[in-house]
Amino acid sequence: MGRYMTALESFAPRWFLKCVNCCIKKPLSMFTEASLDMTSDAIITVDAKGIIQYCNRSTFNLLNLGRDELIGRSFSEMVQLFNDKSACSEVNFFERFCSTEPFFDRECPLFLHRPDGSDVAVEDCAVPIELPESREPGALIVLRNISERKRAQDALDLSDRMFQDLLNFVPDALLIAEVNGKITLVNTKAARMFGYGRAELIGMDLFALIPFCPFHENRAQLLCGCADNNIDSSLCEISCLKKEGGTFPGEVNFGLLDSIEGRLLIAVVRDISQRKQFERQISYQTTHNELTRLPNRALLLERLDDAIVRARLNRTMVGLMFVDLDNFKNINDTLSHGIGDAFLCEIATRLLGLLPAFDELAHIGGDEFVLMFENVRDREELDGVAQRVLETIDQPCDIDDRRIQVSASIGITVFPDDGDDTLTLQRNADMAMYRAKEKGRNSFAFYCRDMHKTQQMRLEISNALRQALENREFELHYQPKLNLHTGRISSAEALIRWQHPEKGMIAPGFFIPLAEEYGLIVDIGAWVIDESCRQISQWRAEGMAPLRVSVNLSAGQCRRDDIYTRVMKTLSLYGVESKYLELEVTESMVLHDPEQALQVFRALSDDGVQIAIDDFGTGYSSFSYLRRFPSKALKIDKSFVDGLADDIGNLEIIRAIVSVAHNLGMRVVAEGVETIEQFDLLRDNGCDYIQGYIISRPVRASEIAGFIVESERRLWNKGV
Repeated sequence: MGRYMTALESFAPRWFLKCVNCCIKKPLSMFTEASLDMTSDAIITVDAKGIIQYCNRSTFNLLNLGRDELIGRSFSEMVQLFNDKSACSEVNFFERFCSTEPFFDRECPLFLHRPDGSDVAVEDCAVPIELPESREPGALIVLRNISERKRAQDALDLSDRMFQDLLNFVPDALLIAEVNGKITLVNTKAARMFGYGRAELIGMDLFALIPFCPFHENRAQLLCGCADNNIDSSLCEISCLKKEGGTFPGEVNFGLLDSIEGRLLIAVVRDISQRKQFERQISYQTTHNELTRLPNRALLLERLDDAIVRARLNRTMVGLMFVDLDNFKNINDTLSHGIGDAFLCEIATRLLGLLPAFDELAHIGGDEFVLMFENVRDREELDGVAQRVLETIDQPCDIDDRRIQVSASIGITVFPDDGDDTLTLQRNADMAMYRAKEKGRNSFAFYCRDMHKTQQMRLEISNALRQALENREFELHYQPKLNLHTGRISSAEALIRWQHPEKGMIAPGFFIPLAEEYGLIVDIGAWVIDESCRQISQWRAEGMAPLRVSVNLSAGQCRRDDIYTRVMKTLSLYGVESKYLELEVTESMVLHDPEQALQVFRALSDDGVQIAIDDFGTGYSSFSYLRRFPSKALKIDKSFVDGLADDIGNLEIIRAIVSVAHNLGMRVVAEGVETIEQFDLLRDNGCDYIQGYIISRPVRASEIAGFIVESERRLWNKGV
């Protein structure tokens, strides 16, 4: 019996075991029964048939039943009465309790259902005994109420699950380790991030996962930083090591946690791969041109700064070459921005093909490229590269079945001769590039000091332009056009002149580009139309024969929604018939927004205003569009007229233009005619009007009437 009592030692106090031992050996005395009633555990004895022989008071309290309801009842029936809900509900309890060995099960508690509907959880222990009175085999059953403990354990289990769920809910990897780095707990994110199973991570060294951590060799510093809540000491960006050997960028934040087991080290690891990739993309986008993928202005200036520093140390020279495509805007306006972008990419590819002739190529915006050179020997070296760049760009290019050919203008500066800092070199190269354009484009120019005077003049002129309209400093000169069919001058082109009060007559080729650059061209163009209509009205009042005046429209005017209204109001204001006003537009202007241009110019044409296409043959208009456009005249560009007597190609182009124009019902005007040979060829090949110095230079309005009479007499007396 002693070995059976041993099974109860962990289940009841020693004094109680002594009492139980006594009651087993002899009938229960009042003292013994009172002692058994004092224990909080339910004690039951049953005979071999499972009939309950004895219950202590705690049994009654546990089951909410009286003595009469329990004594003499079958224990099996009582178990059925209790409606056991445990996982062990199918076990034969009598056999279980009356086995030859002590029975004790803490892992499978019983859930008993009381008559009042409440549940009670119990641990059960059974010991085979010999009943004291009958000496028959039986069993001693002890039931302990563990409802409170079960609720506490359930609450603890729930807390553990919630804690684990909370850890798994954290979007970052969370690893808890002892202060020596031994991992004790991880969340699911940590396992996935590092490529391990959760069980594999337990027991590993935390710093084996983050071997590049600056605290790897100095963990004391980390612990001190965490204890002092010093963020700088506990937060770092590092490379983390995955199970398969790869790495990923991570941001690690450390902290300390006090627990009953001592201090624990917490590491929160965030995978910042996407953030780093985004930062690289942002960095690339801020330092490179989005279209051509070349370095932009910001990166160029940074690298130029570095090159200047090296040049100072090594006593060498740095070259800077600004490349600007000539008339590139016409491609965007006439063909589309898509074709323009494709052409810029083609130019970038061509320039890259010149490597290693230079050290850096940048696309600083629009149609501007910059080449940088280190260790420059002399200016002749840059001279040769500039020539190669011009030849490379000038080669024709086919995009979407369109042949495009554009030249370039290049400005060159050299450190330290032309500037000892980045901004000065850049500014001077820009000035040199404008000097190249003034030379006739498709050329290059080295910076020289007198360019500052030109730049200063540009600034002064641009400021004076704003006051010129108010001060009535502009005037119109008129260049007559000879009708080759009648031999009479019946039209003239209005050309603006600027009589500056201090600088004298300023050429339009100088101030018109500035007016376009500073947004003044629309107001100046409106003044030209107004003044032309006023002059037509005045000539009519003076009794002069009607003269049609052609006016050049700017791109800015063409794009305004109110161009139709402005023109018609001006004609009405001066009482001028619309047929005496001709508006000259270039192909690039009308093709910027072709449908809107068609709508506006058709409305003007329907109301009698004459429309002419200027500089025909230099743009990219299609014949289908030309047929739809309400033009009454085509003007052959001066570039085709120059050298006409010596270039059979130009003559063939002019014949084609004349043929197309006449088939579309348009008259042909040749401008820039200066020699008798040009005059004869143009007349013999069907041109309708001639304009140029051979007829007359532009003259003032007051001189036009006398000139018309005299020029007609002179020309026809010569048999021109």
